[in-house]
Amino acid sequence: MTIDAHSSNRPLYDASVTSDVVADDNSSLTVQLPALDSTVDSIYRAFERMPLELVMIIFTLVQVTDHHAPIILSAVCRYWRNFVRDTPTLWYILVLGPHAPHRKALLYLMHSKNNIRRLTIHGLRASKAFCKLRDQERFCTVTSLEVHLVSDKHYFKRASLLWWTQFNLPHLTSIQCFAPDPNTTVVWFESEALTQVQRLEHCIISASTFHFSEWLNTTRLKTLVFEVAHTSRERLSRHCASCCIHRILRWSPLLESVSLKGTTVETCSPTWVDAPFTIECLKSLRLAGCFTCASVLNLLRLPALQSLHIAVPADVTVSSVLARLVDAGIASVTELRITRIPDIDCSILAPYILEMNKLCTLELAHCKAQINDLIYRLALRQPPFPLEDISISDCPALTCDALETLIYARIGTGDHTTPLPMHTISVQGCTNITSLKLHDAMTDKGRTRRFAMRELMSITHPLTDTIIDFPEPLFSTI
Repeated sequence: MTIDAHSSNRPLYDASVTSDVVADDNSSLTVQLPALDSTVDSIYRAFERMPLELVMIIFTLVQVTDHHAPIILSAVCRYWRNFVRDTPTLWYILVLGPHAPHRKALLYLMHSKNNIRRLTIHGLRASKAFCKLRDQERFCTVTSLEVHLVSDKHYFKRASLLWWTQFNLPHLTSIQCFAPDPNTTVVWFESEALTQVQRLEHCIISASTFHFSEWLNTTRLKTLVFEVAHTSRERLSRHCASCCIHRILRWSPLLESVSLKGTTVETCSPTWVDAPFTIECLKSLRLAGCFTCASVLNLLRLPALQSLHIAVPADVTVSSVLARLVDAGIASVTELRITRIPDIDCSILAPYILEMNKLCTLELAHCKAQINDLIYRLALRQPPFPLEDISISDCPALTCDALETLIYARIGTGDHTTPLPMHTISVQGCTNITSLKLHDAMTDKGRTRRFAMRELMSITHPLTDTIIDFPEPLFSTI
């Protein structure tokens, strides 16, 4: 087919197909187009010739972003439908909601050959469909269970984790429970779930109210996330909530990540005296709210700790938390994030932070006191911190001079040959620092000759908020 671009009245949108452009003898432009049907067929044939491994990678990436991926991909064409239906691994992830959960579960079980691995449940209707099929031993291969106690015209007043996990889940290693409703009380595993709890490796609880019923061994636990506003114990429980958390930490030697956040937690006066204990593998510790003053902090020994995140309430000082963790071993910390600093004298924090010889990431936020004293003391450390990322926000007393001193700590010692490892500087909500001031501090006094800034990303707000990002370290040019 040939179209004369000068004389033809045919619509030009046909030329969107890949074409060959040539000039005829009369110097008129001609466009040679293949037939549209043959082009579409060639696209499908090219897809059919793709290696199955590559197709599998593409479909798996789609599955990660959309849990309806198997159903959606099956509706594209016959070849995709056959491929998806004949690939059980694409049906390993099942999400059940209030709409036809039983029918959807049967569909996924059929195509996965009863091999569901990750299961997510939203609401009571989905929970009942899950329990019915679980009791028929259809979910024996599930390793990860995620429960959302959301409202679907039903109300959860008391929800025990035992209800979902007590039967026919022999390979369950991960449990996640989210209960945003303030009227819902989530209850810890009871004694009947001893076998299931002993296999758990990951436990994530997020709820408004949580009750501990029994203390059970969690010897394989690797991840513990406990974000609950109010924590207490069941009426007949022998141990208070604080003691239960203490025992979980003590008897979980494989823990790698712990996050504890709460507003109130029930405590008691124990009659025993506990000795310090070591968690050899723990690398990340996040403490927020009432857990920042838990008595168990005095007993922790964390030789592998790398990331420490502290968010204290208004009546607790950061220095008191760091003092409790000194014996835990904070010298190996590479990432320190303090998201609230109510301390009147911030310089008190310096001795604890100065012990962190490998500190690469420093985040300080919400400090109304004079933070410059702390920054100056950190800048005087010898040798300087190997800082790569600095983030300071909502600290109105911070000055550009203090931040400049920390950034260029090596210049103050006369060391102009060691490259600065800085990648990112983020300053937000600090009224004394503007983007222009910080830019001048990074480039004046001949520093553009010493250090080459690869890229200057601005600037979330031209007056008060500044973000400077360096995709590569600042290299010395002298």
